[in-house]
Amino acid sequence: MRDLIEAAPDKPVGLVAGSGFEDRPQLLEALAALIPILGNGTKVVSAVKDPAGLAARCRDLGIPHPETRTEPALSGEWLLKRKGGSGGSHIRAYSLGESVPAGHVLAQTLPGTPMSVTAIGNGRDAALVGFCRQFADPVEGQPFRFGGLCGPVDLPQAIAVGVGKATKGLAAAFGLKGFFSMDFLLEGESWWCLEVNPRPGASLDVLDQASSPLFAAHVDACVNGRLPDERRVAPAAIRYSRIVYADKEIAGIPALEWPEWVSDRPSAGSRIPAGAPLATVLAEGKELDDAAALAMARAQELLKIIGEVEQC
Repeated sequence: MRDLIEAAPDKPVGLVAGSGFEDRPQLLEALAALIPILGNGTKVVSAVKDPAGLAARCRDLGIPHPETRTEPALSGEWLLKRKGGSGGSHIRAYSLGESVPAGHVLAQTLPGTPMSVTAIGNGRDAALVGFCRQFADPVEGQPFRFGGLCGPVDLPQAIAVGVGKATKGLAAAFGLKGFFSMDFLLEGESWWCLEVNPRPGASLDVLDQASSPLFAAHVDACVNGRLPDERRVAPAAIRYSRIVYADKEIAGIPALEWPEWVSDRPSAGSRIPAGAPLATVLAEGKELDDAAALAMARAQELLKIIGEVEQC
């Protein structure tokens, strides 16, 4: 990283950390020693990703949140989660009486549709960007593996107001800066905060607009403390961002011309283990079902393209 910074033609303003740092605070701290972090530093990330700490903040702010514990449970339905985990692959059903491994926590199982709200904070307040619906892509042993999301979606007014107030309350309580999102479950007129992701996520793909770029707003909030206008014009189509997982090990990503609807592209020669994220495909449609079907078709097409090029 030091070599990349020194080789840059212009002095970098800072570094925007994406996913994968939640359980690696030492790495994030080491990067911060080399270049300013445009977003949340180690202390904030560690605090917001501590399940007990988040639960306590939710209680203080009156935010609905599943019961959380680290002791074995003998009744009820629970999920076992790894602290600092992301992407859902670290979550599984808990067997009553089972010991809770170090670095893990139990969360009460609740009904509902997985949702998320994306916001931009300045350490004191936050501006809401939009709401998304999330989808799982389950496989054996990973029933809650993150599959993607679509948006923007509308929520009932009372729910939108309550979730928005909670999001801003948590932003102020933890001092969140830049992009962050809050995952929540929605069931009828009830909802529960699940976790807060203190960095840019997949929702950027579906909520961004050419007329008001979100990445520029993220930098402005981190550097100057300015928040964007919450009044955004909803796009005419539903956007879908779908994670494509490798269906088999790829010894080396072939050199190819990526379709324009593919993002998060791995470098040529990269090794991708079976079941690991390969790339992201993007799609649009007038209705959710249209966007979802197109995203699925593109995911299958991408795997076919890579398979055919590998065989050449």
